[in-house]
Amino acid sequence: MKKFKDHLTENNPQTEDDLVLEFLTSEEVDQLEEAAIDPNSAQSLPAVLVMQRKSFRVFPNGQKVAMYYIPRLDKYVTIPYGEGSWSMMPKYEETIIDKLKYISENKQSNMIEFENGDVMKVDTRTARNILEVYDSLNLDNKKRVKELIEQDKIGFKKMADFAWKHIKNN
Repeated sequence: MKKFKDHLTENNPQTEDDLVLEFLTSEEVDQLEEAAIDPNSAQSLPAVLVMQRKSFRVFPNGQKVAMYYIPRLDKYVTIPYGEGSWSMMPKYEETIIDKLKYISENKQSNMIEFENGDVMKVDTRTARNILEVYDSLNLDNKKRVKELIEQDKIGFKKMADFAWKHIKNN
């Protein structure tokens, strides 16, 4: 099967450039020549890019990244993907401290779920007391308190009792 280009050159021995220039005005030819000279011109940018996947990688944190090659630009591009999301935002899990802040700010008691599956209702004053004590701690103690209250009701109650005693004494 012959290509259209071959058919045109057999019947009319003009070159391909001559055929293109035959249908363009002199202004359009000038614009094309300027675009060929100026690589930063908007007209020199391709409207459609074809990407070829070359490889992909899964990082230790589970993030997947694919590497693509764009022949027209002679460039490689990496694109994060995974779990139906193109976002690189890490998954955010709400902590007990976040829930206590929510309870305190909204002045409304709410249910809290612990790591072991237990559920407990926390009132505004208890949330405020725990947060006040938590905010006054150094980083190591904050980490310990966070671990204690995240586990179960018993750890949370221990921290709540400590917070009530601490707040009453001051």
